[in-house]
Amino acid sequence: GQAGGETVARLLEQVRRDNSVAAVVLRVDSPGGSVWASEQIRRGVQALKAAGKPVVASMSSVAASGGYWVSMDADRILAHPSTVTGSIGIFGLIPTIEEPLQRVGIHSDGVGTTSLAGAFRIDRPLSAQVKAIIQSQIDKGYRDFLDGVSQGRGLPMEQVEKLAEGRVWSGQDAQQLGLVDEMGGLRRASEIAAELAGLQAGAWRLVERAPATPFNLGLLKPFFGRLQLDLPLLRNAAIQRLMQTTDLEAWLNRFNDPKGIYAHCMCRPSSGAQQ
Repeated sequence: GQAGGETVARLLEQVRRDNSVAAVVLRVDSPGGSVWASEQIRRGVQALKAAGKPVVASMSSVAASGGYWVSMDADRILAHPSTVTGSIGIFGLIPTIEEPLQRVGIHSDGVGTTSLAGAFRIDRPLSAQVKAIIQSQIDKGYRDFLDGVSQGRGLPMEQVEKLAEGRVWSGQDAQQLGLVDEMGGLRRASEIAAELAGLQAGAWRLVERAPATPFNLGLLKPFFGRLQLDLPLLRNAAIQRLMQTTDLEAWLNRFNDPKGIYAHCMCRPSSGAQQ
């Protein structure tokens, strides 16, 4: 259920080198995530275009924040009227647990040779110096996002700034604002990709590319998600209620950027887009 930056970038590199591929449709259904992963995919899109292979981004129910980051350099962007998109913005997330540890009587100490030694240990708070470093990364990442949208969509920076700051748009509104080219699904996106590649009708076919699944993993995949741990902690009523209402572990696993910087939209497709 997740798209890894390295995995998708590797697939894009494979089709770039494949002479039988004339164009690429990048199907996006993601609220975003790691800036690093999003940038890996975006560079794969740029490499395809540089090789003369058109790229059409086809947005599904959600293509926001990092989902828009990977789409902004495509030759054409298509969405559905109800697609949740936009959310041009990033944030930093470095979790620490020093207060919970103190409450249970766990303390740590040590000696460092520089002011940044152990700066990202989860058992101590972030120093003012480290916070300033992280904030500078966020500021630069946000500027990169704005520049990318401005160049990729051919929009003035002043206009992009008004559309950004994390604002979320429906696909229909995004088209009127210039963030999306037209409404349409995967079939229409495929037709446009073929047209951009100069292919005649009936002279092409759409081939889905996906990462290869190892044989042993394929055998185990049907059983994933059915295993249950029978530990005393998990039998606690409060813990069981929490696990029933939210997939906390899966949510936290999304935040694995090596620099702790994210382009992630905290939006739900069912709630509709907000302007």
